[in-house]
Amino acid sequence: MPKPRSLILAGLLVLTASPLWAATNYQDWWWNSAQSGQGVNIGQQGNTLFASWFTYDQAGAGTFLTLAGNLINNKVTGDLIRTVGPALGTPFNPDLVVRTVVGTATLTFSDANNATLQSTVNGISGTLTLTRFTFAPLNPVGAYLGGATNNNSGCTLSANNGQIIYSAAYGITTNNNSLNIQEAVVGGGTCSYAGTYTQNGSRISASGLFSCTGGIGGTWSSKEILLLDDAFVASNLNLKYTAGETCQSSGGISATKLQ
Repeated sequence: MPKPRSLILAGLLVLTASPLWAATNYQDWWWNSAQSGQGVNIGQQGNTLFASWFTYDQAGAGTFLTLAGNLINNKVTGDLIRTVGPALGTPFNPDLVVRTVVGTATLTFSDANNATLQSTVNGISGTLTLTRFTFAPLNPVGAYLGGATNNNSGCTLSANNGQIIYSAAYGITTNNNSLNIQEAVVGGGTCSYAGTYTQNGSRISASGLFSCTGGIGGTWSSKEILLLDDAFVASNLNLKYTAGETCQSSGGISATKLQ
């Protein structure tokens, strides 16, 4: 049976969650649209980043340099390594693979979707501004089932403060750049989240208004929503209540797409 406001509030928090999803993941293709032909491919496992910088050498020929290191705050600093090996079309001989340190680099992320690569290669210094590379549209439309946690503060009703864990079903529809998320919380309570979204590489960011049963409503935003083949993962999400409550919440959600 439906519970009082505390459960309705938990339902409203489909787009908030625990620190499990709080850290930004930078794994993606990155580029500068004004500098065609070069870019950076970033892989991330835990707090370790591995970046391959596809660029041009001093003769103008294509080459790649690699950078690896731990993400400290919003930066990764390390050696730039150039690798050469067996010629294309010849049997692969691992003894011919040679890795040479040719410089250093610092990769700094100003937010979830923008970065700067500062480098010195063979004594030549430079700076490359980067954004996530969008080359194909993402489609979030579908039905999902999952769970989330959220951390609330500043609530009028003290029972709504702190961490709340819950399960819910979600239905997502789009129309051009408009996004609508319908939520049905297991145990009672429904919410509707309407807004607009922008794709940034393999992620989308979105913001808008929400309203829920019980007269609760306000604004919501997410800087990082990751869409996988069979899942929907939202992190760095924030809610601000302007009706029915005064909470502010942050966190994320993870849900599996129903077939």
